[in-house]
Amino acid sequence: MRYSLAAISTVLASILSLAKADKAPECLDSPAYSIARADFDNDSVHGVIEFATAVNGTVKVHLDVTGLPKEGGPFYYHIHKYPVDEEYARQNGLGLCEETGTHFNPYNAPAIECDSWDDDSMCQVGDLSGKHGC
Repeated sequence: MRYSLAAISTVLASILSLAKADKAPECLDSPAYSIARADFDNDSVHGVIEFATAVNGTVKVHLDVTGLPKEGGPFYYHIHKYPVDEEYARQNGLGLCEETGTHFNPYNAPAIECDSWDDDSMCQVGDLSGKHGC
């Protein structure tokens, strides 16, 4: 059986990334009743994402989006490494998402489908739709 060099390289890179990836720790010490909320509103898509801490220190995420097109999905949602800087993007002729970097991934989880794991703690922290669905 012949394998392409690219396929072998991809498998090796995945194995090596697993070797240095850490399982994300369970965080139970977030301050109770804190809320971070982002509202977004453009011509057709409207929504809110809210992160709220419970009394036990866990964080619940609520996402509500309306106005998505009927075609073109599924529509994934993530937290990226850097925020969108509209002024920088405009000054440099970039799209708004080009400077956000990769998914937020402080534990070096491999960039593979989150549902490949039995345990979400092995997923990239910022891969919300991978953990919770679209």
